[in-house]
Amino acid sequence: MKWLFFFSLLVLSCSAPTASQSQTEQEEDQDIFAFANNDSGTKASFDFMQKKAYQETYQYKVAKSVFDRLIAAKGDFSKRVPTLVISDASRQIAYASPRKAIIGLEMSAYKACQKMGKDSLNAIAVLLAHELIHVYHEHNWKRHFAANQVDTLDAVKKVKNLDDALKLELQSDHLGGLLGYAAGYSTLDIMPRLLDTLVQFYPRIKYNSSSYPSLEERKQIAQQSMEQLKDKIQVYETAKYLIALERYETAKYYLEFILKDFQSRELYNNLGVVCTQAAIQLLGANNLKYGFPIELDAVSRLKNGGLKGDFDRDPEADELLNQAVNYFKQASLLDEKYAPALLNLACVYTLLSHDEVDHYRRANFYVTEATLIGGEDEWLKTKADAKVLSGIISDRQGKPEDAKKHFEDAIKMGSSLANYNLNQLEELPLQSKSEDTEEGILGFGASETKIRLSDFNIDRGVAKLFQNRLDVENVVAVDKSRKANCGLAIHDDSRSYIHLVSREEYSFFQITDTGTIGSEVSTIKVGDSHEELVKLLGQPNRQVETTTGSILIYYLNEQLFEINDKQEIVKIGVYRSRTPSK
Repeated sequence: MKWLFFFSLLVLSCSAPTASQSQTEQEEDQDIFAFANNDSGTKASFDFMQKKAYQETYQYKVAKSVFDRLIAAKGDFSKRVPTLVISDASRQIAYASPRKAIIGLEMSAYKACQKMGKDSLNAIAVLLAHELIHVYHEHNWKRHFAANQVDTLDAVKKVKNLDDALKLELQSDHLGGLLGYAAGYSTLDIMPRLLDTLVQFYPRIKYNSSSYPSLEERKQIAQQSMEQLKDKIQVYETAKYLIALERYETAKYYLEFILKDFQSRELYNNLGVVCTQAAIQLLGANNLKYGFPIELDAVSRLKNGGLKGDFDRDPEADELLNQAVNYFKQASLLDEKYAPALLNLACVYTLLSHDEVDHYRRANFYVTEATLIGGEDEWLKTKADAKVLSGIISDRQGKPEDAKKHFEDAIKMGSSLANYNLNQLEELPLQSKSEDTEEGILGFGASETKIRLSDFNIDRGVAKLFQNRLDVENVVAVDKSRKANCGLAIHDDSRSYIHLVSREEYSFFQITDTGTIGSEVSTIKVGDSHEELVKLLGQPNRQVETTTGSILIYYLNEQLFEINDKQEIVKIGVYRSRTPSK
């Protein structure tokens, strides 16, 4: 039973101050959101924190590297950035002081995270992200409101209710997990295991049944949060592949589904990308000579034709581009040093430049800003893409030699898009596509039997989906008015992301990060180079630029490949998709 006497929420605000506490201590306690409470444990003073001796420790440097990634992923620099402290206290595990903008991590908690082995950094990320949400979402407003009102008001009683405290904690668990994932940490199943590990390092944690949830209750909160987090990640991953297939309207309401609970520069940026890509589609292949380096998930149109977009209405391209400007500016408001949003603004103003001469000036301004942000090793992919856009602008302004120089510089920085655009500039033929011949290249050409991943037959999977016989791990109702559901199926070496409205509207993506794909003649595997892929399949029909690489789409055998910034294949996929005829 001792395990039940453990984790607390909004700890010190819910407990009455002892006679030995000074007025200053009471005020400090009231400002703190502690992860747990141990009345008999030692607590670091704010004076100790201000001495900053902890900054020289190895533990602090490790925690700070995780903390910095979380801050960058949150991307909200419109607020005061919190300060991280670490101490040898053994009272609260981790804590947040929204008023002082301080996040604290105790050494015992750090050691508990270490004990989780390969998940140690993921565990640190869970604790720090949880407390960061308390700060960024200003959870202390309820506490200070309640402390200064009388209990006769129903609203005040509700504010003081533990249920509201639980809601704040649930929000911090849920959004903290999503923040950790956005920063690149595996946060899905960490919290329940971390709670068990923390018990070993905080054996004297006490529990007050009238104020605090038990360990088991906290695990239930973590489990519920984890399920909601899985939903968001599942929807986000599916949206990425929908963008790659030009399903822009669908991708838009997928991203908006996440945005209802979690705001970030990436989400606003991707919504801007969706609008920009839809505008490019409406402008038509004959009007665009070059592929535009629109990030994070943006299309570079590498071939005329292709799939038809799925916007219900037929909005004007400029209207969509102006919407994109607003989204990219919103991303920049959250983080003025977020280079992809600045580059994307430059792309949009370049696309708008046919309508207003001043747009070229704005495009040049933002492409320069995107290039100057960060140090030599920061935003390398974005800086290469900025060179690509500079080449496009130069050619449009009648400076082909300057354009050539920009494209060549981008090629040296590893940009495959620049190579395509240089060929366009010099009117050179591209390497043939796989569908240009009946047999294709090295056996990957047209055939009655589509190329599949070895662990799961995608065509049988689609058939089972409509027979209600497909084993689906999770289903999220993304848009009830559209009857749109997002499904996830887990296979031996791959997983399938499914968008389903009806038999006439669906997309089924099967993705692996460990497998191979191919025929009896040849195969492609994760880890192969982009160069090897192009030799086998030719140039892709579409190349979707991201901040870390690109997504390549081959229509003929319905294949996709994710490439990292080292030009290596990191994911392989096949897809089946259908949209209603217009």
